[in-house]
Amino acid sequence: MHKLIRQFAQLTTALAVIGAPSEAMAARQGCQATDAQLLTAIRAVHDKQKNVGVQAAIHLKGRLAFSEGIGLADRETRRPVTRHTLFPLASLTKAYTGVATLKAQAAGKIRLDDPIQKYVPEFPVKPELLITPRRLAAHRAGIRHWGPEREALYARHIDRLHQILPLFKDDPLLPKAGAEYQYSSYGYNLLALAVERAVGEEFTRYVSRQILQPLRLSKTRFDDARKPAAGMTKLYSMFDLKTYAELTGEPTPVPLRDYSHNMGGGNMSSTAEDVVKFGAALLRAGFLPSAQHEALFTRPGFGGEPSPMSFGFFAQDAGAERRITISGANPGVQAGLMIYPERSLVVAVLANTWGVGSRSAEMTSQLPKTLADLCAAPRDKK
Repeated sequence: MHKLIRQFAQLTTALAVIGAPSEAMAARQGCQATDAQLLTAIRAVHDKQKNVGVQAAIHLKGRLAFSEGIGLADRETRRPVTRHTLFPLASLTKAYTGVATLKAQAAGKIRLDDPIQKYVPEFPVKPELLITPRRLAAHRAGIRHWGPEREALYARHIDRLHQILPLFKDDPLLPKAGAEYQYSSYGYNLLALAVERAVGEEFTRYVSRQILQPLRLSKTRFDDARKPAAGMTKLYSMFDLKTYAELTGEPTPVPLRDYSHNMGGGNMSSTAEDVVKFGAALLRAGFLPSAQHEALFTRPGFGGEPSPMSFGFFAQDAGAERRITISGANPGVQAGLMIYPERSLVVAVLANTWGVGSRSAEMTSQLPKTLADLCAAPRDKK
């Protein structure tokens, strides 16, 4: 067993650099770290977690500064991770839904404080709380997250957002609805449906037309499990997928699952390069008008403590360096995105394994921060 582990480690090290694009190498002007230093930081977490494959990219001062793949996209066929390998984004999808919501608001199509029934009349009025798009975006609407019903959903394909509503629309709101941050992917699917109704266009088409096409995100897509995309990574896990107990030994493959029940909250795939390109569009007002851009970086308040999430991103407390972040995790998926406007810096990390100790968010939170600080340290640390 130890011999196999050593062989696997040697193989992932040998495949660490999969031919980074020459333009990325030339564009790394201003990044304080060398490629070797950045790769060392990535490998440290990759090896510690026994991950199968990882992809990372950095966008700095308007240019792609770093892009690398480590390890394997398919361990069985020894297919390596390259800069073109597609990775599921899991809840990073919520960032695209949040930006789409702000795009619709800027166009005068949706009002964030309207009752949700204005856009989705079949969603029942809840006596506990007036639910609005703004509350849904901030996870302050009291709508529950997944329950035991989700296991059956992995084998079911859903074509349109409104078909998700029967799964939760008649449930009572959670205790302390509206008074606390209560994470809900169902809530983000309701928000996506409100956007769809407000703009009069199917949600995935609207996201494509308003975000993916203008930013030339050619590798970013909504997934269809019935037609897996060419170049998609396989997924692996060091956790039992029924009990979620951490396992010993080698990562095991994760069966293909259908996430169409989560179109607004976790059903997209992309590359790290495309993800940082998306993030770079949000560094300054422009792609979003000033008011909407400011909303993205501001923790919204609802009469009490501000919510940590604005519109698909977690925003920093007032007074801290401005930063928005979002991470995602599905079985076999780890994904993280960090955006630093004052440093003109965006970092994305995508992994195809639920690795050892991955509950710590070391891959999706600490590693992007480490890469950011290596490449362009905050002013007070220079």
